Amino acid sequence: MVQPHLSLNADATLAADQHKVLKGISSIIDGVGAFRSHIGSAHGRGSSPPNIVVAEARLVVNVAHTLVVFIMEVLHAKKA
Repeated sequence: MVQPHLSLNADATLAADQHKVLKGISSIIDGVGAFRSHIGSAHGRGSSPPNIVVAEARLVVNVAHTLVVFIMEVLHAKKA
């Protein structure tokens, strides 16, 4: 939903590279959403939710944070 609002790099080679990165991130977003659905308490995870170790939780949180910071910086730069 956000990707169409993000401008790709003007250089064709870099734009293609950036597109590959964003395509990979799209898969990561799906994974983060799945973690939230299966581990988070918002969806009624049941009496025995899957176990997650701190390193896995930290990975998901940091990926989400990095993505949000990237989107905010790109959108902020477009307004400037």
